[in-house]
Amino acid sequence: MTAHKLTMIAPRFSAALVLLTAAVACSNDDNEASEPARRIKVVLDYSPTLSDAGALLYLASNPAVDLLAVTLPGTGEADCEPAVRITRALLTVADSSNVPIGCGRNEPLAGDRDWPEEWRESASHLGEGLLPTVQPEALVDAEQLLADTLRAATAPVTLVAVGPLTNLGVVLADEPELVEHVERIVIMGGAVTVPGNVEASPAAEWNIYIDPEAARRVIAAGVAVTFVPLDATNYVSWTDRLLSRLAALETDAGNTVHELATARDSLDGFYLWDELAAMVAVTPTLVTTESMTVRIGDDGAIVRDPQGFAVAVAISADGEAAMDEFVRALNGGTPAPVATLTADELGYLVQMGGADSSFSKAVGLAFGGVDETDPDLHGMADLMLNGFVDAADELLVMVRDVSPPSAVRAAHSEYADALSEFVASRDDLLAAAAAAEGVNLDELLNNVLVASGINKMFERMNLACQALVDYSFLRGGPRPCSAGG
Repeated sequence: MTAHKLTMIAPRFSAALVLLTAAVACSNDDNEASEPARRIKVVLDYSPTLSDAGALLYLASNPAVDLLAVTLPGTGEADCEPAVRITRALLTVADSSNVPIGCGRNEPLAGDRDWPEEWRESASHLGEGLLPTVQPEALVDAEQLLADTLRAATAPVTLVAVGPLTNLGVVLADEPELVEHVERIVIMGGAVTVPGNVEASPAAEWNIYIDPEAARRVIAAGVAVTFVPLDATNYVSWTDRLLSRLAALETDAGNTVHELATARDSLDGFYLWDELAAMVAVTPTLVTTESMTVRIGDDGAIVRDPQGFAVAVAISADGEAAMDEFVRALNGGTPAPVATLTADELGYLVQMGGADSSFSKAVGLAFGGVDETDPDLHGMADLMLNGFVDAADELLVMVRDVSPPSAVRAAHSEYADALSEFVASRDDLLAAAAAAEGVNLDELLNNVLVASGINKMFERMNLACQALVDYSFLRGGPRPCSAGG
């Protein structure tokens, strides 16, 4: 069995098994406080998903931003009623419950494209059990709210649009005089020099794909437009290091983003799509832009065309700087304190990382001997389990040979004890495998997991390892063990 196959089986075998074997496969606060008029006036047009929620909490928590309103396209991933409720809960987290919210029409301006139903279902239940409960209120029309907000603004407004552009397309086309009240529009959408992410339209990105006619109206409105497409967002992926930094924040906004992110089974393939667009509205230097003349194709693609409209396109991003800015804003506008590692701590973490790398190689070698076509499921299960326990035993020896510095001595001891408990469970694990049944290896291993009760051991190992990971990551150190995916 290949190491890649392990990563496919392990999520069903045990979430913690994935964690053990994943390796196989400038703040201007003083000026802002004294000159509140310099805050950027922003309207966010979004539809709540993990990424949209991060963008909202970034803007609502940022002392450099005056968030005037939040408008939701009914063409976004979440339906209006739950989307507005989720938005009100997120604004409550950010102590911004006075910000008005509206939701718009649920049909694109042309065509009938929609999001996959499972995505809509997920978005409409974002944060259940995590966000504060809010009382229902009557829905407000987003198009009217956007128009009224622009009309009443005392300074030009930056529109940050991170969903389908239906609301903006209607308002800017129907009331062109409102363009005078718009400073610029920053859009998360499109894919210009990289492939798109829509299977039915490989050159398109979902936000533009859903309502290309709205996008055409927006770029034709005569406002400065900056696209933050996949070209730039591909530079800012979710990482375990970012999760560790968010976990260390003591703000409600930071805690909420962390909880929403870790509530997912996996963040593989997830980027800070909408968060980056929101950050670019505040700090444009986070991305490198090129001036382009483009049009929007019927397939939702952004196409270079000398007869099109001039826009700025972000083609790359400074991922580390973006992470710093995201954490800073969620921390209330103050950079989170950064500790440093001593030479002894760094040496320890490097040794632990080396032990973990050896463990991963041992697992890969052991699993490489599994023949996936072998009909003897119990034989394959025994080979896998013995190989994994053998590798864990070798890791335990190496971990015990490492001398931990005082700051992580307790976490190191707990990690070693957790590994020891798992290694000692070999006989029970093999007995459970002998008694288990299954139509295929995946099902058999899952039944072993249930019968052996080994989940608690994996959870213990994961928690102990994660404590070491967090300690290292918060100080800019290396990964000491395989936790956190």
